[in-house]
Amino acid sequence: MPKIRYPKLSIIVLVLNSERYVERLCQSLINLDYPDYELIFVDGGSTDRTLHMLKNYPVKVVHAPGSKIAEARNRGITSAKGTLVAFTDHDCTVDREWVKHLAYHILSDPFVGSVGGPNYIVHDSTAKSKAITYVLGSWLGNAGSTQFFKYKNARAVPAIPACNMMFRRDVLEQAGLFDQNLLYCEDADICHRVAKLGYTVLYIPGAIVYHHLRLNSFRKMWTYFLSWGLGRTYGARKKKYLFSKTSLALLACSLFMFTMAFLSFFHQLFLLTIMAITGAYFATLFFTSLKLKMKAKGSIRLRYAFFAFLVEHIAYTLGLFFGLVAKRPLAYRLHDKQYVTRDKTSAQRFGKK
Repeated sequence: MPKIRYPKLSIIVLVLNSERYVERLCQSLINLDYPDYELIFVDGGSTDRTLHMLKNYPVKVVHAPGSKIAEARNRGITSAKGTLVAFTDHDCTVDREWVKHLAYHILSDPFVGSVGGPNYIVHDSTAKSKAITYVLGSWLGNAGSTQFFKYKNARAVPAIPACNMMFRRDVLEQAGLFDQNLLYCEDADICHRVAKLGYTVLYIPGAIVYHHLRLNSFRKMWTYFLSWGLGRTYGARKKKYLFSKTSLALLACSLFMFTMAFLSFFHQLFLLTIMAITGAYFATLFFTSLKLKMKAKGSIRLRYAFFAFLVEHIAYTLGLFFGLVAKRPLAYRLHDKQYVTRDKTSAQRFGKK
C-alpha cells in the first residue's frame, strides 16, 4: 500500500451487557496497524461486567443509558476527536489491517465519503452453524447485500453495514449524523444521505471484520431474519428509500403466491401454476444447497443448507409483512431479543422511549 499521511481516527463501538465479546474485540482493536487512533465505547446501561472489563484497555467510555442505536452512535461521534470516524460492533473482531485499508481508500479520493468492507460470519464448527454460514455467503442467501456478500473487487454500493464502516467526519456532519428516529436501518439511511450529497459509498474487499453472530441454530436464525425483515419495512414506513428492490420483489412474489393459492380453490389452472412455481423454488434450493456442499468439500450437510435457505426466506418475508403494520413496541421487543443480551432491568431501560 503506497505511503499516505493518515489523520487521527476515532473508532466507535456500542456495548450493552457485552461481557461475552468485549475482551476479544478489544484485543483485536489495540493491535490495529494504524498510527493514531482512539477507541470510544458507548455503553447503553450495562449491568454485567462489561464496564469493569473495559477498564483493562485504553478506551474512552461514553455513558448513554437507555439510548437507541442511532442516538448512541451520535453520542460517540460528538465525543470523537478524529478526522475519520469508523464503526464496528461489540460482537466482532477486526483484521489488523482493517482501518488502514478503509482509510487509504477514503483519503485517496475526495469524492469518497464512506467506505466499508466484508462482514465474515464466524461459525462455531457445528454442522448447523457451518451450513448457515455458507448459506448467508451465497447469492441466493443474500441477493448481493453487503451485509454478507463478499465482492472480489472494490465497487460503489448503496450501503454498507455498521459493523464495518468508516466516514469522513465532515461528510458525516454534512449528512446530519444518524437519524435518531430510526430503530433499524440507520446504517443504510446514513449511507443514502451521504450518497445524496454527491459522495461515493465504497466497498473495499480487503477491509475485513469477523462477526460472531452465533447463528448456530435455526431458531436463532429465524429470530434474526424475522427481526431484520421487520426492521426493513418498519424503517421504510418512515423513509421509503430504505425499502430495497430485493425486499419489494419478495413481497410481490409472496402476494402473487398467496393470490394463486386462493384462486386454486376455484380453478385447477391456478393450482397447477402454484405447484409448478413451488417445485421450481424447491429445486433451486436443492441444487444451490448441493453446490454449497461441494464448495465446502462435504463439510456441511445438504439438509441443513436446504433448511437454512427455507428458514431465512420465510422468516425475512414474514418480517417484511409484519413491518408494514407493526407497532413500535413489537419492533423493540424483537430488537431486544435479537441484538442484545441483558437482564430484565436493562432491557426495560433500553426499550423506553
